[in-house]
Amino acid sequence: MNSRWRATLVTPAALVGAVQMNGTATMQPSRNNADTDFSVSIANATPGGLHPWQVHRGQCGADDGVLGSADAYRTIKVGDDGRGGATARVAMATPASGGYFVTVQASAANAEVVVACGNLAPPAQ
Repeated sequence: MNSRWRATLVTPAALVGAVQMNGTATMQPSRNNADTDFSVSIANATPGGLHPWQVHRGQCGADDGVLGSADAYRTIKVGDDGRGGATARVAMATPASGGYFVTVQASAANAEVVVACGNLAPPAQ
């Protein structure tokens, strides 16, 4: 049975022209099925950039809080090609329903600015 949630990340409309980041994200059960694994990959980012990211409850623009501990999410490091990625593991079973989304922030010092967001779509049953 498919258990992977998927999202397409895009730059919010208010930043289009200034930033044009894109990417993908997933949420799925870990191998032990007790935890949830997350992954994110971004492209068209500024080489050398460092971007915090998190998974939240709700939908882009309607935040109901971070899923798990904020410390679980390692910063995305952007390579010379403008691409970067990161993974996280949260100690909780993978949700079967609900609304979840991924945010990528401008930087640790500018975390209130979201440069990419994507709603996680539940697995096809």
